[in-house]
Amino acid sequence: MKLKLLKLSQMLQDLGQEEESSAVTEMAEEDFSETKLDRSDRSDTLFFLKSPWGMDRGRFDHVGFVLQDGRMKDMSGHRGEMVVPKTYDWKDLLKDDVFWMGWDENKKEEKPRSRKEAIDLGIYKEIKLPKMVNAPSNIVYRDSDESKVSENCGSFVFNILYNSGIDPSFLKSDEYIVVGKDF
Repeated sequence: MKLKLLKLSQMLQDLGQEEESSAVTEMAEEDFSETKLDRSDRSDTLFFLKSPWGMDRGRFDHVGFVLQDGRMKDMSGHRGEMVVPKTYDWKDLLKDDVFWMGWDENKKEEKPRSRKEAIDLGIYKEIKLPKMVNAPSNIVYRDSDESKVSENCGSFVFNILYNSGIDPSFLKSDEYIVVGKDF
C-alpha cells in the first residue's frame, strides 16, 4: 500500500500538483497500525447467505462481513461489475430486488425479516474469523498477485482474508459457490 501511494505521489508531482503530492506522501508515511483503522469497518465475522438462485442449488452464494456495529459489508456481483463494496443493514437488503429476484415466484415463505428468520430458513449463517480484519470500502487486490482483483463478494472476501494472513481456501468448498476454484 505504501509503495502504491508513493508512486501516486510521484505521478502527481510530475503533473505539477505539488500540494496533492505532499498530501499523498504524508498518507504513505503514516503508521496504518490497527489502532488507526476505523473500528466501524473492522470485522471478525463472515456472513453467508443463499439467494433464491443459491437456494435452488443448495449452496451459499453470497458472502460478506458483519461489521462491529452489526451492519453488513460486501461487494456483490449482482450489483454489476467492479462496483465498490456497500455497507447496509438487513432492512436495506430486503429492498434489494436484484438479490431476491425469483423469491416471489419460487418460495412459499415471505422474505426473512431478520437474520434470525433467515437462519431458521437455513439461508443465512455466520462464522467467526480467527482474528479481526479491516473491511475496506474499495476494490481489493491480492497483495501477492495484483491480477487477482476483487470482482464480486467471494473474491472481495477471499482477497481480504488472504491479505490478512487467514487461509481463505474454505471459500472454495462445496458448501459455497462464492469464488471460482481457480481464483
